[in-house]
Amino acid sequence: MDKTYWAIILIAIIAIGTVIGVFAYVYMNQGEKVPAASANLHASLITTNGKALDKPTLNVSISNTGGDAKGVSVSLNSDAFSQLSTIQVDVPASQTVYAQCKVQIKDVNSQEYSVSIVCSCNGAENTSNSQFYVLPAIGIVNVRWYQVGFIVLSDKSTIGPNDNTTIYFKITSQSTSWTYTVQLSATATVPGNTQGLTITPSSIALGSPGPQGTSNEYSFGLRTHNTPNGKYVITIHVLAGSYEIASDNSKTLTVSS
Repeated sequence: MDKTYWAIILIAIIAIGTVIGVFAYVYMNQGEKVPAASANLHASLITTNGKALDKPTLNVSISNTGGDAKGVSVSLNSDAFSQLSTIQVDVPASQTVYAQCKVQIKDVNSQEYSVSIVCSCNGAENTSNSQFYVLPAIGIVNVRWYQVGFIVLSDKSTIGPNDNTTIYFKITSQSTSWTYTVQLSATATVPGNTQGLTITPSSIALGSPGPQGTSNEYSFGLRTHNTPNGKYVITIHVLAGSYEIASDNSKTLTVSS
């Protein structure tokens, strides 16, 4: 046989060996998986304030810019509150999920507190930081109308279309802490058609009732001017800065000619 014949035989043997080697490699490695990308988690509070001594449910967002994360455990650590419920969620890659967590806000001073949010998954931890503002534990008490009469007192909750009356109230603190960085104030509103019905003053600056104390009495004047007959619910609002922390709509003004 000539050299050409043997060269062709050699090339064929090499080709067959190469094909067999490729199939063997694929067969031996067909059970192996490409390692999944690690999760990259970041969490933040959506609910950023709450009232001292309350047990609110906080909304939390968890974003993942890495690979899929299953069974992510989320814990919230802060001097402002204690966590009462657990969070465990799946966070797919490149997505944001939302969860809720019940907490007990502590009897602490009214101010901003740091919150450390720890996301744990497969032995790895990601820590994010948010801020939470604790509002004063204030309530409204002793709401009453101006009283008329000498021997038998009666509330002046019914007035004419051109008349006036006064509504009184106090505020109380359920907290033993009393350090506030915001001004307390009160307003009074009437929903619906309020033609000719005015409330003065527009806002009242409130003083401190003291730890677990009750304030002096405050009041709003109400005056009608050709006001239509009807019933008008008076709502008193107490604010800490721009946050409403208490309201009372237990009193209704009746206008009757």
